[in-house]
Amino acid sequence: MTDLDTFNHLAYGAIATVSPPAGQQGVLATVSGVRLFGGGSEVVSVTLAGVEVLEFISGDDTSGVIRADISASGQGNVVLISNSGSVV
Repeated sequence: MTDLDTFNHLAYGAIATVSPPAGQQGVLATVSGVRLFGGGSEVVSVTLAGVEVLEFISGDDTSGVIRADISASGQGNVVLISNSGSVV
């Protein structure tokens, strides 16, 4: 059985900036980029340097505001996961 034109590969999302680029627990940061929802309708998980944020306050497919949680000092990746399961 073949079902034509039923799957659409989407372009990858990308984070362009995080502002401020550093902070402590409770700091509000804005993540900006393209296709941050990765084809989904919302972000369901965000980590900063491997630590889940306290909350994803608001956002859309090009920017979002997050509140950082406490963690050890260090630098790391910002990872967003959408309700479609995509990882940006």
